[in-house]
Amino acid sequence: MRILYFTQMGRLLTGSGTYRDIVLNEMNKRHTVKIFSLPEDYEGDWDIAHVLDLKHANLKYLQKLRCPVIVDIHDYYWTQFYPFPCPDLPLRYILQKVRKWKYSKILKKAQAIIIHSEYMRKKISHPNTFVIRLAIDTDGYNYTSDQRDENLILFVGRDYFRKGLFTLIKALPLVLEEIPSARVLVIGPEYLHSRLVARFLSRNLPIEFINGLSPNDVREYFYRANVFVLPSEIEASGIVLLEAMAAGLPIVATNVGGIPEIISHGINGLLVERGDSKQLAASIVASLRSGKVERKIDLRDHPIWVEMFSPEIMVESIESVYQKIISMNLAV
Repeated sequence: MRILYFTQMGRLLTGSGTYRDIVLNEMNKRHTVKIFSLPEDYEGDWDIAHVLDLKHANLKYLQKLRCPVIVDIHDYYWTQFYPFPCPDLPLRYILQKVRKWKYSKILKKAQAIIIHSEYMRKKISHPNTFVIRLAIDTDGYNYTSDQRDENLILFVGRDYFRKGLFTLIKALPLVLEEIPSARVLVIGPEYLHSRLVARFLSRNLPIEFINGLSPNDVREYFYRANVFVLPSEIEASGIVLLEAMAAGLPIVATNVGGIPEIISHGINGLLVERGDSKQLAASIVASLRSGKVERKIDLRDHPIWVEMFSPEIMVESIESVYQKIISMNLAV
């Protein structure tokens, strides 16, 4: 196949960036691939065009194409307004309205959409919707490592407050009552205003912030931590959960969005209710106290391992979508 990809260039320190890199790397081995960069690319004899993230789509560009268009969607937060504790709630309200208007127009141009959790199917309507599970490459992960910093709680992700940092800050004093040596490390690229508010709210608490690292650098901290926490207010899927699992970390996450499709309570993590700082604290304490036992469980015995830790299966599923849409287009 001849495939034209639309994506943001350069290094992306997010889950969508990890996904993009895997797709491009694998598809380059199998097909003729080009990343859109010049107006001349419109005139190419492409079999299909794939927008790797709806956020990077431009309707003006897509309308000039003469081939079917597939749009990848990594979140549903633009479909309606989701209020939660954050320093920029009014701005989020405005942006949600603008994005819904913009994205709805783009999706009308798309012959198909790819989403990454069944939960998202409920939130986004399109006649040709395909759910393809996110996957990561586990090469380089060694989750039997015992080089852990005692009682280190790890939080990784962009958009601190959407991912529940406020709830974690409220939970930490309760954790410290049980485990005084506990501390939190927050890693992720974040806007200045959110970083400032987060630091103010966490003053006098043992929380350290690192404003974004490369995936390889972040991996080092997965080995050092004793528990990974993702107390999201809303979450489409969460590729960072796969990374934590690959590193053998106990996981505590909220029972929202697509997270329960990755984390089975009591099997490969603990699920808590959104915004419940007491329940979050209790689950963190339980995970810290039993973490060494949990890491003896071989997660490769769990059925989700094959699906979620195989980039080959993910890419083959994407290829299948391409072939279906091309066939549908030829039949018209």
